[in-house]
Amino acid sequence: MGNCYVIVIDGLGVGAQEDAAEYGDEGENTLGHVCEETEVKLPNLQRMGLGNIVPLASVAVESEPICAYGKMRELSAGKDSTTGHWEIAGIQLNRPFPTYPDGFPQEVI
Repeated sequence: MGNCYVIVIDGLGVGAQEDAAEYGDEGENTLGHVCEETEVKLPNLQRMGLGNIVPLASVAVESEPICAYGKMRELSAGKDSTTGHWEIAGIQLNRPFPTYPDGFPQEVI
């Protein structure tokens, strides 16, 4: 068996999930928007197949990627990084962690 590399870049999404509207994130595609606005070049990730996962303005489709590639869809409820990291490790949450859009309440601090 060869090597396996899991690349996690918090906050760098490649398209919104089906439940994005529930969290105010409908239509989000952070990497897509970055590629549109900056024409960022990602040659190593391109060779690995990044442009094959989702259309990106500055990352081409690779006809012969150097590895297998994919995009994960979170099954757990919630949208925070901790939930995603736990799910990568095999833990699926049935309810989301609380979020604090207006800051942490005093009882949490």
